[in-house]
Amino acid sequence: MNSALYIARKIIRGRKDKSLSNPVVNIAVLSVALSIAVMLIAVVSVQGFKTEIARMVSGFAGHISIRSFDNNDSYEANAIYTDSVDVKKLRANTDIAAIQQIATKAGILKSQTDMQGIALKGYGSDYNPEFFKNNLIEGRNIRFADSLTNDIIISSAISKQMNLHCNDKVLCYFVQQPPRVRKFNIVGIYKTGLEEFDNTIVICDIRHIQKLNSWQPNEIGGYEIFLHDFESIDEVTMAVNEASSFNIRAESIIEKFPQIFNWLNLINGNVIVILVLMIIIACVNMIATLLILILDNTNTIGMLKALGARNRMVRQIFLYIACYLTFLGIVIGNIIGLGLAFIQHKFGLLKLPQETYYLDVAPIQFDWFLITGINLGAFVLCILFLLIPIAWIARVEPVKVIRFQ
Repeated sequence: MNSALYIARKIIRGRKDKSLSNPVVNIAVLSVALSIAVMLIAVVSVQGFKTEIARMVSGFAGHISIRSFDNNDSYEANAIYTDSVDVKKLRANTDIAAIQQIATKAGILKSQTDMQGIALKGYGSDYNPEFFKNNLIEGRNIRFADSLTNDIIISSAISKQMNLHCNDKVLCYFVQQPPRVRKFNIVGIYKTGLEEFDNTIVICDIRHIQKLNSWQPNEIGGYEIFLHDFESIDEVTMAVNEASSFNIRAESIIEKFPQIFNWLNLINGNVIVILVLMIIIACVNMIATLLILILDNTNTIGMLKALGARNRMVRQIFLYIACYLTFLGIVIGNIIGLGLAFIQHKFGLLKLPQETYYLDVAPIQFDWFLITGINLGAFVLCILFLLIPIAWIARVEPVKVIRFQ
């Protein structure tokens, strides 16, 4: 039988009869539990937030965009030839989920009462409809056919500003030589919460832009590439550049929208601060609790030493107690933290101001690797810090303890 473990169990069970140590231990366990719960909620919510924002931005621009090397950031893009990129080679890349042709053009949308500048974004037959399908609040997606379609999708922001609805006809003017106009039919209205896109982007058939720019069928504005895993974005961007002509450049959304991703990185910094503070709180509480337990059991320590127990064995007893209390706090913290996160993930009870956070509901993503890392890291750090009060056991002298009794 493991004598140290047996005595540790006796001390843990016997603390319920002690008016001093029992409430202190309960508070310490609760402190560890709340610290773990806060850390888990912070991590899963920030991971969800980052993933959802990246998903929405990539829905508009792809994870990687391919354009002419001399393009500026305007919507009047120079054409590239479809064969200037080795699409077949890129499709063979297992990191790439989809590739689609795109073209953009600035225009002025005119209803019966209002006018607004917009960016017309054209897609072809390889268009992946899932993103706009998931964000449609009214109507349907564009159905691309062999013949040119006049259907367009507008955002709810444009719809409200111009009092437009599904099945309305609307004119779009293009400032060029000679000036041109097109009549479109609104078939769908989307909403993402990303004002930078919602206030300007209108989806249409790419052949409209090709005709307006007098392009040939093999001339487009560029490609958008979607990935299976966001983490591989830098590696795939390099591979795309290698598979493209010298006058073509591949740009990741991190490079294209640095302000958004710099903001997300700042949130990461806040999470790190929260993790550090919660670990410190948990460790300080556990150290204080273990010191109280040691002081409350000084007589037991003295008797054990008088009976021949070495300092190593007595330290082992309180190390078992420390492991038990820390593990108990972590388990309770996981139940609280992951339980609340699951409720939010399932029911979306916590709402957000969409104009500030781009999302109307706080998103949750369970990254089990990070969750496991937090639990293991918290347990190891707490135990390491608890070695400090355990070291005090060596200073207990059995003669003084017995004489004091």
